Amino acid sequence: MGTRQDLESYLMASSYLCEELADSTWVVRDPSQPEDRIVVRLEDNLVVLRLNVLSLSAVQNRGALFEALLRLNASDMAHGAYALAGEQVVLVSAHRLDTLDEEELRSSVDDFILAVQNHHAVFKTHCEVGGTV
Repeated sequence: MGTRQDLESYLMASSYLCEELADSTWVVRDPSQPEDRIVVRLEDNLVVLRLNVLSLSAVQNRGALFEALLRLNASDMAHGAYALAGEQVVLVSAHRLDTLDEEELRSSVDDFILAVQNHHAVFKTHCEVGGTV
């Protein structure tokens, strides 16, 4: 059965920059993309990863963006999915702590980082000129 200490050791052993923000909350960054902050939070027996991707205020055609994100969820996302949280497009993934291992956690973080890099053109296509991705 996995514990908080196991999760913390998986995070610290990774090649990513990792910082504890609060009790049971960490931020993970790829050294090559330090502006992308993946928040890892332990909630009861659930490990939740979240990365803010895009503000909806910059989106010209939300319907087209949402369709593109649903298609990416079906074709390109192995360990997470695009979702909405308030006015933000986010990547989210959840795992049970008691079955999580180091490889699964690393794969999820890798998937987030690759998604942001590979899907950047999709986000830009749907943003207003001067909007931020």
